[in-house]
Amino acid sequence: MAMYARKKQKVSAQSEAQVEEAKLGTVRDIETQTYSTHPTYPFPIANLPSLQLTASSTPRVIKKGDLDLLYYHPFFKDSTAKTLYTHLLESLPWYKVMYLARGMTINTPRYTTVFGLDETAIWDGDRVLSAISKQPVPSNLYQKPPRPIPGCLQELKECVEHATGERFNFVLVNFYADGTHSISPHSDDESFLGPNPCVASLSLGGSRDFIMKHKTKKDVSGEKFLLQNGDMVVMRGTTMANWLHSVPKRVGKTQSTSARVNVTFRRAINAKGSNNYSHFNVGSGPVHRFVQGSMVAMSE
Repeated sequence: MAMYARKKQKVSAQSEAQVEEAKLGTVRDIETQTYSTHPTYPFPIANLPSLQLTASSTPRVIKKGDLDLLYYHPFFKDSTAKTLYTHLLESLPWYKVMYLARGMTINTPRYTTVFGLDETAIWDGDRVLSAISKQPVPSNLYQKPPRPIPGCLQELKECVEHATGERFNFVLVNFYADGTHSISPHSDDESFLGPNPCVASLSLGGSRDFIMKHKTKKDVSGEKFLLQNGDMVVMRGTTMANWLHSVPKRVGKTQSTSARVNVTFRRAINAKGSNNYSHFNVGSGPVHRFVQGSMVAMSE
């Protein structure tokens, strides 16, 4: 695969070895490793090694009132999940997004990245066309150029779709570096996800609590899962409209603080979804790469 020219990059407060490794990561093993490339990627993204991507168990179905879940324990066997964890962590571009909310600057308490395109548009090579007219979309429709799902995540998406019978057009990935990285109670119920949206959440790496509680009914007992390497929860039906979910901070000697990668699959129905995901999961800050056990911040 031919290599393309890249701008010289500056790296803030990193060792020379880390900087060099981050640069070499785009071209290393080019003779044997295949890559997904696109003008919107900051560097080529390595495709998965040969893996048997099939669900390793049947899901536990959890239905009570307006809660509708599938719980795979596990979805991938441990060895496959470990390979996926390492590959995604080292191959994807990562971002630590800052944004304004209610007049305050919010620092996202985890690393994120996202790929996909809402269902109003389609890819034509590197171009984005209207799904209806098949003409190029207006230049101001997307705040940032959409990024197609790279091969490593596309394979995972197809496997999850086959197992669940759902269809997704976005893959959002979180990296929780330790127990201090978290996500507060929320629900993925935005209008751009359509009615009764489905979100599948695959956990790789360290174990973390996944907590669910009802939005309004205090007398309804919540759900708590210790998501382990390879586990997956699928939230569907009326779940998002009525339930909150979170990954709380976990610190102290008795709590698991191992690093974790969370891959979520979802479907956006319009451009508002594409803009929301790029704003909150890519933003305008520097891209990071995971090199020699830590994140290396890179800026053009």
